Amino acid sequence: MKEAEKSSRQQSCIRIGCLAVLGLGALLFIVVFVQYRYTPFNYFPAEVVEALQTDPEATLFSINPLSDAGDSNDSLRNHRIYGKTVLSSAADRASLVNVLTESTRGAWEGAACFDPRHALRATGPKGTYDLVICFGCGQVHVYHPDGRKQLVFIRASSDKYNSYLTARDVPLPDQ
Repeated sequence: MKEAEKSSRQQSCIRIGCLAVLGLGALLFIVVFVQYRYTPFNYFPAEVVEALQTDPEATLFSINPLSDAGDSNDSLRNHRIYGKTVLSSAADRASLVNVLTESTRGAWEGAACFDPRHALRATGPKGTYDLVICFGCGQVHVYHPDGRKQLVFIRASSDKYNSYLTARDVPLPDQ
C-alpha cells in the first residue's frame, strides 16, 4: 500500500508541476502579447471618443505643422489653419475616429518631433475637446475642457484624413 500511495503522490506532483509550467507559459505569452498589442494606459478617454462620434458639428482641420500662429482667429492651439470641414455625417465621424482609436494598439512611444498637420475639435457634455494630430511622429495631443493636456501615441497613416480633406477641397500642408 505504501508503494501505491507513494506512486500516487508522485503522479499528483507531476500533474501539478505540469499544470504550473503550462500556467506560467500561458502567463508569459499573455504578458508578451499585451506588451506588444495592447497598451492599457495609451487610449482616448470614452468622453473624448463620444464627443467625436456624436457631435454633428465636429470639425476636421488641416493645420500648419509649425506652431507659430499665436492666438489669431485662424489658428488652433497655436497652429495656423489651412482649411477645415465639418463632419456632419455620423459614418464619416465614426470612420475617422476609428482610425485613431484602433491605432493606439501597440503604440507606446512617439518620435521626438511634433509637427501636426491635422486636428479635430468636438464638443461633448463636459465641453470642447481639441485633438492635435501628428501622424508622422505618432502623437496626439488631447486638450480637455478642464485645461488638461493628454498625450496619446498612435501608429497610423494620415492617408484617410488626407483623402477626406482633399475630397472636400481643403488644402493640405506640405507633407
